[in-house]
Amino acid sequence: MLARTLPQGFSYLNTGHSNITHRMINAVRAAQCTQISIFVHDVIPLDYPETQAKGMSERFLALLGRIQENADLIIYNSTYSQERTELHMRPLGPVPAGIVAFLGIDPVTPDQDALPKGINLTQPYFVALGTIEPRKGHELLLDVWDKLTSKPTSEPPPNLYICGARGWNNRAVFNRLDALAAN
Repeated sequence: MLARTLPQGFSYLNTGHSNITHRMINAVRAAQCTQISIFVHDVIPLDYPETQAKGMSERFLALLGRIQENADLIIYNSTYSQERTELHMRPLGPVPAGIVAFLGIDPVTPDQDALPKGINLTQPYFVALGTIEPRKGHELLLDVWDKLTSKPTSEPPPNLYICGARGWNNRAVFNRLDALAAN
């Protein structure tokens, strides 16, 4: 069906970690695809397996192997994602060509002097950006972070930076954030 439908010499782009199966890749190749490009968002299942459902890390490693075996180009959303992905791929064999395609922004280097005191961007970190209000799920994020940071690991957990104005009807979350800031 692909050979009948798509023009000869087409390129295949997968942006969602889905349908990257041997069957699909073989069908794409058989239809005379000239380039397979796959977007890798992150490797959280491998970097933080304790945050994943049972068996997810193994399934993700198998997916990464299929990507490595079949992609002509891997597209990443950040240099960090590229570095982490390639670190996991190297033991499996040659790493396909990669490119970073920032998602709608021009990357900037933070002005260290303008950052609030205590912010350390040399360690891994996550950012939640936006108004702090109930529909954004900050309470759940804080619950997850409490569990993540309470488990002993060989490396310290990444930092979490919640950046945004205080919205409405969220006193419990504001109290938690205030208590954290006091520590």
